[in-house]
Amino acid sequence: MKTPSSRLVSKTVILLGIDLGTSGIRATLVERPVAVKPALFPDPKQDRILLTQTVPLVVQNLGVAGNFVKPPGGLAKHKVSLQPAHSAVQNPTVWQTALLELLGHLRHRFPLVKVDGIICDATSSSVMLADLHGRLLTNALMYNDAQAHQAADWITQTIANNPQAQNTAAVGASSSLAKVLFLAQDLQKHSALQVVHQVDWLNDFFCGFLAQGHCFSDENNLLKLGYDPLSGTYPQWVRSLLTEHAANLQLPQVGKPGEVLMAVSASCQAQFGFSAHCQVMYGTTDSIAGFFAAGACHEKDAVISLGSTLAIKQLVAQPLYAPKFGLYSHKVKGLWLLGGASNGGGKVLLTYFSLPQIIWMDAFLQCLWDCAATPLMDEKFHPYSALANCRELGDFYALSTLGERFPIYDPAMSARLAEIPEIPLNTIEISVLSTQQFKQIKSTSELYIMLQRAFGDRVSTLLAHANLFASIVQGLVQIEKQAFTLLEHYQAGKEAMRANLYSVGGGTQNGYWQLLREAHLQNCLQSAFSLDAAYGVTRLATINLTKEQSR
Repeated sequence: MKTPSSRLVSKTVILLGIDLGTSGIRATLVERPVAVKPALFPDPKQDRILLTQTVPLVVQNLGVAGNFVKPPGGLAKHKVSLQPAHSAVQNPTVWQTALLELLGHLRHRFPLVKVDGIICDATSSSVMLADLHGRLLTNALMYNDAQAHQAADWITQTIANNPQAQNTAAVGASSSLAKVLFLAQDLQKHSALQVVHQVDWLNDFFCGFLAQGHCFSDENNLLKLGYDPLSGTYPQWVRSLLTEHAANLQLPQVGKPGEVLMAVSASCQAQFGFSAHCQVMYGTTDSIAGFFAAGACHEKDAVISLGSTLAIKQLVAQPLYAPKFGLYSHKVKGLWLLGGASNGGGKVLLTYFSLPQIIWMDAFLQCLWDCAATPLMDEKFHPYSALANCRELGDFYALSTLGERFPIYDPAMSARLAEIPEIPLNTIEISVLSTQQFKQIKSTSELYIMLQRAFGDRVSTLLAHANLFASIVQGLVQIEKQAFTLLEHYQAGKEAMRANLYSVGGGTQNGYWQLLREAHLQNCLQSAFSLDAAYGVTRLATINLTKEQSR
């Protein structure tokens, strides 16, 4: 006979991951086996995705005039009217509308009483202020808002006079620390202000802690507020800075990503049907959630985003800080997730080529790659160095604007590409030669003859553009290769730094790009398991549950 205290351990748990991103809010329900000895990060192949749901965000940038919301006494003053071009301000009520719609859809598709845990991610350094009753006093300054120039100067001056602050991520006008200092200047009449990140707002929706006068946040989102994950504290220089410029700011209490925060509130249970045992866990940033969505499981695993910019993240045993290169480390499950982002990326291709032109050029370069395996390259390709050496990485570096930060720090650096042709590519109707026709070609001589028949005296212009295209792609792989070289340098030359490399982003669809990566990167290239950050954040969940019945 079963006694009231006897409980059976559940064989599986159901987790709800929620990703509040730039264009929408997405949920993923995951059923996961409960392991006797849980791995640091669960094997995604053992997960079962029950359903996903997305609701788009209908947002507008409120600009500098929209920094503050209307308090009971009227519209808060905002003395600081900085450059509108640097503002990115959103009203959190837009998020609430989308979240309510999302949960409404989920409730109709799945019995939420079965959900064991909720874990969320949101955009990094999107922040607002609330009073001690949980009422928001400001709108949200988003991740890319850069109004807080004066506050950024205060931070720079403080760091310059404090050697212990040299490795902080709380630098620049877009940091959380600069933003809350900026917002607090017009709210000095309040005795205390709570700092609320976007993910904290999400967690509060399910838990209701802000109304109790205490904000809880995770180590990852707090990095740009000045929190030091090495010591596990807010450094004294951060506290001194707040005392000088915004003494009424109350820093959030800190939790580790994936650990239990608290149970879902009674009001959320009643409104949406969650059970009393459902737990909310500390979340993370959207980029970290995206990292784990790809499938990384072990130390040294890396994920590279081949998008409009190139961004690399890697799990390592020891933290790495190199602010000059934009390299910082987030603490995750006892390991460290370091990351850096280049100013180069797929946007360089889009600077010179339309999407149809990129698809055509990619097919041409893949054909040339295959033909280059034969002993002789037709001499007609020799004047075009990137084409004649299409399997190598020339001395190219693909940037769309002036300046680079990672893996090379040079604010004045310019792109190194093949010569840009004077005659535009759109003067040539490249579609007269379909991409399917390239698959029939066996040699570079045969390839050149086909091009000459299709384009006549314009073939030299076409090849000049193809040469430019090849130089860009080679330059992108060069960035990736140099990035790993830099990381090895900072990790005392450990070649083992490179292990499984998961790739995400639009660049994974570029065949020539992938051929070069396979040839020149010393990694085990892997396909991403998922691109869904709402799934990725669930892989951080640490949940030990008991149920009256096992599933």
